[in-house]
Amino acid sequence: MRSKYCSILVFTILVTLLFIIVFGNRLFKSKDFMFFSDYDGLKNYYTTCDYVLSAKGTSTHQLGMNYPYGESILYTDNTPAISYVIKHFTNADDCGTVIRYYNLALLILLFLTHWALFGLGKTIGVQRWLNVIMALTVPWILPNLMKLSGHFNLTVSLFMILTIWIMILLNRFLDQREYQRVWVLAVAMIGLQLISFFTHIYWVAINMVMIAVIFLVLIWSSKPKKRLIRSVLSIGVILTSLTLIILIMSGLDPWIAERPAGNMGFSVDENITKFSDLLRPVAFYSIPSFLDKLPYAEEDYSYLGSVWILVVPLLLFIARRIGGFGKMIRQLYDNPLLLSLFIAALVCFFIALGMYMKWDHGSSANKNIFNPFRILNSISDDFKNLRCLNRFIYPSILIFHIMIFKGISYLWKRHNDTIVLKVMVAMVILFYMIDCIDVMRYLRQEFRYQNKYSKPAIEPYIMDSPDTYQGILPIPYFAVGSESDFTHTIDPDDRWIQVCFQTSIANDLPLLAGKLSRTPLRVTKSLQSIFSDSMDLDLVDSLDDRPMLVAVDTTNTWLPIASPEMQKLRADAEQFVEKHRSQLRLVKSVGSVNYYSWDWK
Repeated sequence: MRSKYCSILVFTILVTLLFIIVFGNRLFKSKDFMFFSDYDGLKNYYTTCDYVLSAKGTSTHQLGMNYPYGESILYTDNTPAISYVIKHFTNADDCGTVIRYYNLALLILLFLTHWALFGLGKTIGVQRWLNVIMALTVPWILPNLMKLSGHFNLTVSLFMILTIWIMILLNRFLDQREYQRVWVLAVAMIGLQLISFFTHIYWVAINMVMIAVIFLVLIWSSKPKKRLIRSVLSIGVILTSLTLIILIMSGLDPWIAERPAGNMGFSVDENITKFSDLLRPVAFYSIPSFLDKLPYAEEDYSYLGSVWILVVPLLLFIARRIGGFGKMIRQLYDNPLLLSLFIAALVCFFIALGMYMKWDHGSSANKNIFNPFRILNSISDDFKNLRCLNRFIYPSILIFHIMIFKGISYLWKRHNDTIVLKVMVAMVILFYMIDCIDVMRYLRQEFRYQNKYSKPAIEPYIMDSPDTYQGILPIPYFAVGSESDFTHTIDPDDRWIQVCFQTSIANDLPLLAGKLSRTPLRVTKSLQSIFSDSMDLDLVDSLDDRPMLVAVDTTNTWLPIASPEMQKLRADAEQFVEKHRSQLRLVKSVGSVNYYSWDWK
């Protein structure tokens, strides 16, 4: 008993200490910094600040971009599970305070991830001190932690771990016929998926795949009497979760019928993973890259990292050396819960490999017949285009790490008097600690950028009487989000979009442009008609009589444009000031940016 509480105390002290060391003043001065202040990071902080602070829009629909149409909160990456709480239950009245609460919420969720993994390890029987080491190190080396570079809500591994943990407890209580606890956990599982959905939709996709695979394996391995109960329970949890999510999406998304499968991102022919990427170290994994530090690739999720390269062969060597390999395999097969986790990890791994695979750049691509989505793709066109399948590597890496510590714990329990085992276990732990320290060193240096939405940063862009305007028309124009039709996409220059976001926040004025992810093409075309000779009638009817604030960057920071349609739009936009000279009045200049009042009526 004393050892039990001692391990919990040591774990608590170490996790707290590590967070203070790694994040330091970002814990106590989080109002002054951003984890990332460019590209998607800058945009996601903007959507969060706009949602919380703007008097325009509603709790479910933002107007900050693509005004006057706006966008559902489900497609703005503002992490509704966090931003809704900040908006309605805090006193945040400026962007610095919003960002402080948002950053602290992310850090708290990261902190709880260690505790959830500690509880999961204890539940599956990982030896006490090995469990402490696992819960201390593994959350730091999960690849999605690096999404602090912009997609902040994808850093939250907590939902994956809680899903696995609840699944194990649910099935354990089912075997013990404690049905009251089973139903409580089933409701908790459904609630967890709803929270995951309001954090990032991809967490629901990942969790649903894990739940389905785990239940299928357990149903297959159950006795006939339990199969029916498990089947009803699994179908109930999955269908209830998905039904509630679909109903919520239908209620919160006014354009759900206009978001076809083709608007889901990249085509299957582009979803190709190279096997060579599987052994590709990233910048902060030190062991395989002492001499050659490779840059971190934002969308390369399918890698193993140094722990994978070194720990798995060592573990197999240990098991073989002391004669426990066969027993480990038999235990895995005889333990349905562990077997279901292992198969779930494999399924997610093959999904993460994409629709096609090839060894390297020069080799030919081969169909990934092990990817379940390829089967669904052959059944329905709804699965024709799938975005970022590589994110399914998140649960695979998590589960495989758990399996490593479970395997070490199994060997230690039976052969802890073996010198070879002690030496090898010490080496395995050392490898984990080296990777963990390297990640923490990287995190201390990176993801600490100045808050570009602080009061001093936005003060130069404050207009006189901003309420007299209804929105901001930026030139150069930008439109990102209609991914089913890239011919109407215009990517913005990072410096220019920063100015646009700062102007929007400073004056609480929405932008007649967008940098989102799922904008209906009709909305994009309607907004772009503002540069044509005849504006779209729907746009005209949606605007009010107030003038526009036109922001013009005189340095002409257009990025290269490939499509003829957008090249024409650029030409029209460049002539906009000259064309509407009689309707424009210069109201302010900030550096290279001129602000005009446009009496568009």
